[in-house]
Amino acid sequence: MIKVIRIVIAELRRELLRARAYWLEVVADQLLFTLGFLLLSGLFYLVTEGEYGNLARLASLVGFVIWRVADGCILRTVEGLSDDAQAGTLEQIWLSGVSPQLVLLARSAAILLYHCMRGVLLAVVIMLLLQITPAFPPGMAVGTIAAGLLIFLLTQVGAFGLSYVIAGLHLAYKNVAALTLAVSTALLFLSGALAPVEGAPVLIALSRALPLTLGIALSRQLATGEIVWSQLGQQPDFYWLLVITAVYGLLGWQVMEWGQRLARRDGSLAHY
Repeated sequence: MIKVIRIVIAELRRELLRARAYWLEVVADQLLFTLGFLLLSGLFYLVTEGEYGNLARLASLVGFVIWRVADGCILRTVEGLSDDAQAGTLEQIWLSGVSPQLVLLARSAAILLYHCMRGVLLAVVIMLLLQITPAFPPGMAVGTIAAGLLIFLLTQVGAFGLSYVIAGLHLAYKNVAALTLAVSTALLFLSGALAPVEGAPVLIALSRALPLTLGIALSRQLATGEIVWSQLGQQPDFYWLLVITAVYGLLGWQVMEWGQRLARRDGSLAHY
């Protein structure tokens, strides 16, 4: 356990040092997504003829931040693997005395922590600018936050499973940047991150099979006061979220293992 914590701390320190080295890129990225949400909020306000109020903005913000964290984790997981392969350090992980799987899990935890910090900052800035306030009862704040955190973590585990699928494909076929971008964009629009997918049965069925959709829906219900944390166990979507998370997690791990075996067999863990 101590070894895992040390690896997580080391990986988190690497992410923070990278962010400090490329601070202008990080600031520009934060500004881009902040301005993007503000512009979309203005557009929704015009389309709904002024009916896009506090609850609607809060619902959109919850989905947007969850997607943004997942998006950052997916992109960074694949990018980090690609960087290690090009630098030759990926081979060293397999030659070290530490299990590569342990390093991968610790790195995933560090990446999630880093992007959670950025997601919280993004949410706070937007809430202050648009004067968005949570709608759940103040007396249930602790339980609601705990339930929301559980749903958030389950959702992100499913997203990491998807990132492992892409990473495994990257080990096998190398350049998958276009696939990563396509998956990220599809999650934004099909998971209902900005607004629920309605009116298209095929899209609704596809949306519910994605790792973010149910987590976003449940988080919105908690944030807007539609359900309280004690009712979470009564929601069928919560149990379907558990199934989706397990499926994506196991699938991602299997594809990653397959990609690793293929790369080791072909001697292509490093490519320049």
